[in-house]
Amino acid sequence: MHSVQEAQEVTIQSISPEFVNLGWEGLVKIQGTGFDKYSFATFNAATPQVVDRSESQIVVEIHPDLTANPGRIAVKVHTIESGASNEVAFVVKA
Repeated sequence: MHSVQEAQEVTIQSISPEFVNLGWEGLVKIQGTGFDKYSFATFNAATPQVVDRSESQIVVEIHPDLTANPGRIAVKVHTIESGASNEVAFVVKA
């Protein structure tokens, strides 16, 4: 018999950096729990490329087109088995 693992809740605990300037590009680290090898992050409707992932961290590459306008961007982590995480803010400052 195979043991059935219960899906772990997906939770974002922190995002770094949390605030960036207009036109910023670079890596964003998302720390949390319940991530898996298929996890990806959404920034509003965008899905930036994942450059590294583990059970507790996802690193994504942000391009200037995502930070071209000031405002709050809703970030979530998605997994195959556990669905979407809580939402955290990534803020582009004017």
